[in-house]
This record gives sequence, structure tokens and C-alpha cells, in this order.
Amino acid sequence: MQFDLDEAVLTGKEVYLVFDGIKMAADISLNGGYLGYSSDQFLRYVYPVGALLKPAGNELVVSFTTSLDGRNNESRWAACTGWVDVLVRVCCGW
Repeated sequence: MQFDLDEAVLTGKEVYLVFDGIKMAADISLNGGYLGYSSDQFLRYVYPVGALLKPAGNELVVSFTTSLDGRNNESRWAACTGWVDVLVRVCCGW
């Protein structure tokens, strides 16, 4: 997923990428920098990303694992259907 930001978002505040739900285990990176991974659809994941962001051409990559990946809390989830399973937002000044 690619996105641009208003320059005002990038000045003087810490910026966080907040995942309010990811259906199954996934590795998460932004602009080539690895942020971490998700392993529970009921947790909120918050990553400080101010240093990784740029005004235009940001690329967020969420790479879903297989349902057999051990990070999927004993593989209890159905197969992922894509971005519809990700709720994400950018927050400033948490």
C-alpha cells in the first residue's frame, strides 16, 4: 500500500502507525524498515514511524504468513483475504 502525507504531519510531532486489528500473523515494514510482526487479531499494535516517513511515496507492506505459522496462536484463524483484514491509521502526538 502506498500513501502520501501532508508536510504538517511530519513536523515536530512523533507519528505512530496504529493497527487496530490484523486478522492473522503478519510481518510489517514501512519504507523498507522492519517494524515488527502481529500475532493476535485482538491486540492493538503501535509503531513509532516518524523517522521512516517521507512526504510522498511511502510504502507500507504487511506480509501475511500461512495459517500454519506458529505466530498465529495455534493456527486458529481462517485464511486471510487481504487488506480487508487490516485496520490501520496514522496518529500524531499520541
